[in-house]
Amino acid sequence: MKHRVGSLDYGRSQRTISWEDALEAFLTFKQAQGLRPRSIADYRETITQFFKTYPDVWASDCKPSLLRWLAEAKSPATYSLRFINLRAIFKWCMGQGWVKNNPLDGLSRRRAPGKARLIEIDSLRLLLRQPNPKTFVGLRDYSLILLTLDTGMRPGEALSLLPIDVNMTSREAHIRPEIAKTGLPRTLPFSPSTAQSLARLLAVRHPLWEDDAPVFCSQDGNALRVNSWYQRIKKYSDNCSLNLKPYDLRHAFATIFL
Repeated sequence: MKHRVGSLDYGRSQRTISWEDALEAFLTFKQAQGLRPRSIADYRETITQFFKTYPDVWASDCKPSLLRWLAEAKSPATYSLRFINLRAIFKWCMGQGWVKNNPLDGLSRRRAPGKARLIEIDSLRLLLRQPNPKTFVGLRDYSLILLTLDTGMRPGEALSLLPIDVNMTSREAHIRPEIAKTGLPRTLPFSPSTAQSLARLLAVRHPLWEDDAPVFCSQDGNALRVNSWYQRIKKYSDNCSLNLKPYDLRHAFATIFL
């Protein structure tokens, strides 16, 4: 059921539209621009969450509710995600003539303070001993940890890799533009030990999966969600009294490289 249709510029526009329809039109535009599916999902989730939290502000002045919702964000990252996504749709609606001003003009995103961490090599070795490489899931996790430490690729990028993206001969992983956070392709080399582990992982894939299933898929051949990978790393790090997240492996790559 759609919420009441309201005027996006708070009563001054001749065109009325529901917030659901405005959102779908905005997302279609972003898809046409080639925006990654993850970013599209972030837009949808954030904007929907706001208007479901404040369902009665659609046809009125949104600014007080927007400011209240932003103020409730507990971290700079949450604040910035809400701010960037909502500012983007209001800016786009201005271009459509549906709104005469952006209620978030004058505000800026928050930047979290840097939190570089030094992860000792012994801690990484301990982490690598947690997955059981005799099982498909364990071998997958072990290979993914190695690849991240070798290349520093983002979790979402690694989980989107297909077999055709991995060149075992040259020992390189290709990040396609559609899975890269920046939208720019890049090629990342990895070590012989990582190549050996990846070769084992690719060799035990079910033949029916062919090249459609990601390299680091579930045991059923389905895509592994970033949140699921976070939970896997949390389990392993808890087992060895560490406090690590997938992104910490990217930081470890940078530190080791330097």
